[in-house]
Amino acid sequence: MIELLLILLWAATVENIVFTRALGSGQLLIETASPRNLFGVSMLLTVMMVISSLLCSPLTTLADLLFQNAYLGRPFVMVVAIALLYALLSFLLNLISPRTYRLIASRLSFACFNGALLGCVIIMQNRDYNLLQQLGYGIGGALGFIFATIIVREGERRIATSRVPKAFKGYPATLIYIGLVSLAVFSLLGHQLPA
Repeated sequence: MIELLLILLWAATVENIVFTRALGSGQLLIETASPRNLFGVSMLLTVMMVISSLLCSPLTTLADLLFQNAYLGRPFVMVVAIALLYALLSFLLNLISPRTYRLIASRLSFACFNGALLGCVIIMQNRDYNLLQQLGYGIGGALGFIFATIIVREGERRIATSRVPKAFKGYPATLIYIGLVSLAVFSLLGHQLPA
């Protein structure tokens, strides 16, 4: 249980997949305009990361058998597996409760098709985590992604209320802000910048 919590905390904070792997969160900022939407999206993303990581674990052997290059084969097999999982979940939800499906359809597609999900699954597979470690990393990765999105949203809010030079208003200032936060998180991993 301690190992599960340690990997969860590691994935959510120190090895945040947004800031250390440069995976974007633009659509998440739009989808989570209110705290209620943030909770719904974060739950869907967490469930998708956990299910995808557990589903993709046995598929790494298949990917290694089908493709000689694991760096090309594994991501391809993972994307196909996640797409099939999305199709299955959409079909079952629409069959069981069409009203619920209409409410979460756009959020479900975001939770299934984003860089954070694929990045998290590929990182877990390349490190050969066991089932418990994958569970912890999946939950931690999703929580870290939501945490990073909250940090980016707060940064954008503060930038909008600050006196920023005209050339840097909007997206450039946000990119500089994300870059600085990324450098801070990157330094937590123990890396040093070249001198």
